[in-house]
Order: sequence, then C-alpha cells, then structure tokens
Amino acid sequence: MNGEIHAASRAQLTHTNKASALASPGWGPVGYVDRDNVYFRCGALELDTGLNFPMLKKLTAKVPVVKAMCGDDGALLEMVLEKEPDAIIVEGFGRGNLPAGMMPAIKKAVKKGIFVVISTRASSGRVLDSTVFPGSVAQCLESGCLLAGETTTAKARLLLMYVLSQKEAIQLKKEDPERFFAYVQECLDPVLTNRLFG
Repeated sequence: MNGEIHAASRAQLTHTNKASALASPGWGPVGYVDRDNVYFRCGALELDTGLNFPMLKKLTAKVPVVKAMCGDDGALLEMVLEKEPDAIIVEGFGRGNLPAGMMPAIKKAVKKGIFVVISTRASSGRVLDSTVFPGSVAQCLESGCLLAGETTTAKARLLLMYVLSQKEAIQLKKEDPERFFAYVQECLDPVLTNRLFG
C-alpha cells in the first residue's frame, strides 16, 4: 500500500481515505516496493504452536466486542452474556485496564466457560499486568482472562472466531482446557505465554 509492505498481523487502517491508509503502528513496514524490485527489511512473523487447523468455509463462533468506557458498570457486558457468546473481547484503556464496575460481569463470563480477552484501544503497545487495582489487567489475569498483547481488538476477534469455529479446537478445549488456553494465549502474545505456561 503506497509502496509499503506491511505484515497482515500488524497492519491497521489509520485513515478513511488516504493512499497511505494502512500502517503498522509500533512496528512499521516490513519492506517496500521500488521501481525495480521488492525489498524486505525483515521476515514474516511466524508462530509454531503445534496446532494446525484447516481453512474454514464459514466462521460460526460468536465473538462480540465490548469497549470499556469511564464509569462502565458492566451492564452492556451482562447483555452480551445473555446471547451466550463463545468468547468476548473487552477493549480496555491504555495498558488494557478496565473500570472496576466491569469485573463482576467478567468473572461471571469466565465462570461460565466463556473466553474473555482483554485488548487495548491504543494503536500500539501491548496489554500488560503492570499495576494492581480493581479493574486492572492483573485482576483480569487472576480472574482467568487472556491478554491480547500487541494484537489489535479486531484481529483478536478474527483469531478467536477462526479458532473457536474449529471442531478440533472445541474437542481440545473439552479434553485439555489448559493446553487450549495456552494455545490461544500463544497466538495472541507469545511472550506472555512463556511467563504463564513456560
């Protein structure tokens, strides 16, 4: 796009109309196109999680997104839970922290066996449990949430829709929930996976 090559896993739409609308905040392009050649500055991002699922004709998993707002009391999250989603992406502030009022609904979702992934509204940087207070990412981790790391909200949603639409994945989730949890976290943030499951 506009002579730049971006990794699909990091590219974001940053403008509604410009030719340079795609960018990779915090990462930059992996290469560029010049008149005579295509130049790569680095290789593709690769994950080897040991689980390879086939391509699907249709994504069937229900994965809604709930954006946190100041003073959020979790009412919207409660309404989403009534629809019995397969997973929920909760987009937090900065590092991913949330209003404390959302925590009861998040804990309820996890208790029901629904994956809750915490992402950030920021265009670059990663979700991390850097502080502890009611609604913090640390509390979300303690409650059983996954962290999106540097994966954007939209990409985390697509990833979960893809994985949770697989029959093999659902079977693994039943047979070995910890391995499946670690697999999904690995796809979202390999660094955090090493810390939690390494």
